[in-house]
Amino acid sequence: MADRLEVRPAPAAAARVRAGGQRSGSATADLARPRLGLAALDAVAGELGAWFEPEYRGEMPPPAGSADADFTAFYIAQLPEGTDLESALSRLGSWPMCGTRGPSRCCP
Repeated sequence: MADRLEVRPAPAAAARVRAGGQRSGSATADLARPRLGLAALDAVAGELGAWFEPEYRGEMPPPAGSADADFTAFYIAQLPEGTDLESALSRLGSWPMCGTRGPSRCCP
């Protein structure tokens, strides 16, 4: 089974990802995406052969100024079979706009 990583862009980057998804239509926000629209993260994902899926499908961002968690900012990076998990974590972890990242504890 291939590994999965949770990726949560920092708030400003997450807002850019949301804006990019809205331009392509609201229905696409819940689909797998080869890129999130963040050049450095997309480059690493492309080199790894990874793609992204929203972790919490169908969520809406909290109102502006709210302290509520933004569940639209959580993505699962799907890694191809055979990808070295530690290397992927290290490479994704070096991306400066990433709020958090780590192995996904979700069941497939």
